[in-house]
Amino acid sequence: MVYVFNGIGVGLLDASFNFMLGGLVDSNELLGILHGCYGLGCLISPVLITSLLQKQTGPWSWNQVYMLLCTYGAIGTILIIILFRDETVKKYRYVLMVKNNKSAKLAISKNNDLEMNNFDVNSDNESIDENSLNSDLATMTQSLKSKLIWVFAMSLMIYVGGETAFGAWLITFLMRIKKFAYKHSSYMATSFWLGLTTGRMTLGFVTSKYFKNELLANMVYVAWSAAGFLIFWLLAFLPTDYILFAVVFLTGLGVGPIFPTTIVTALKILPAKYHTAGVGFICAFGGSGGAIIPFLVGLIADTSSFGLRIFPLMILSMFIILSAIWGGLFKRYASKF
Repeated sequence: MVYVFNGIGVGLLDASFNFMLGGLVDSNELLGILHGCYGLGCLISPVLITSLLQKQTGPWSWNQVYMLLCTYGAIGTILIIILFRDETVKKYRYVLMVKNNKSAKLAISKNNDLEMNNFDVNSDNESIDENSLNSDLATMTQSLKSKLIWVFAMSLMIYVGGETAFGAWLITFLMRIKKFAYKHSSYMATSFWLGLTTGRMTLGFVTSKYFKNELLANMVYVAWSAAGFLIFWLLAFLPTDYILFAVVFLTGLGVGPIFPTTIVTALKILPAKYHTAGVGFICAFGGSGGAIIPFLVGLIADTSSFGLRIFPLMILSMFIILSAIWGGLFKRYASKF
């Protein structure tokens, strides 16, 4: 039960950060850094916890580790209260209404060649009542009626599930199929997470500078990832060792920026009123893939006559489906950018 509450809290925090940074200038770069920090946590935390538990002098007990995590959470709570003390619901809804008004006027201007009047954020502040503010924010029930929100949610579920399943099952695959030692296998898994972290930290800058829009960028990143998983599958059954390190690292590099770029794309395509509840649901539903798909991959690998040998093929098939989804989104919404 404690882990359920922990998961709810982490999920809400994840959705809030994605929404907040996705709405700022330079959102590709900022979200890349945010998710890059997630990757750094995946790299550092297991090593840190293991070293504390296995210290030669004064090793920690298991419950002391949770006190460390509790301390981190307390520090984060204090920082959030201080840094966001001026961010209120009414202020957010007012800014949202301003965005909706600007979008409506821009659409009229484009369609009817009308001159758009200047809209001052600071004007008529007192004349906006609470009903006006509330009417510009969609509820979760209204958000779930949007097919586009479900498309983004499904794409993130497939992505997070494929990414997590590859990282989780890679060591087992290398030990059982390639007959690698545990240490060798763990180093290769680390190279995947290192590539993913590097991709998230750096390719957000590439997206904003060299790509026409985020839709095109994500199509390239998804195709890059699928090609990497295909090469890994082809080389996995050949007597190759060290070349796989480069393949796994480069695959992780392509996989890395897909999540933050998806969030930026959703915020640009979805109407402003869906941003809070919609993006929150997209992140939460997408995160569920990290729990469901690795379990299904293990179940299929355990029941199939091919066993773990089809593991790379399963990950590849997920990213092929992802390529088809993003191809459809690009065809329909590229003109909006």
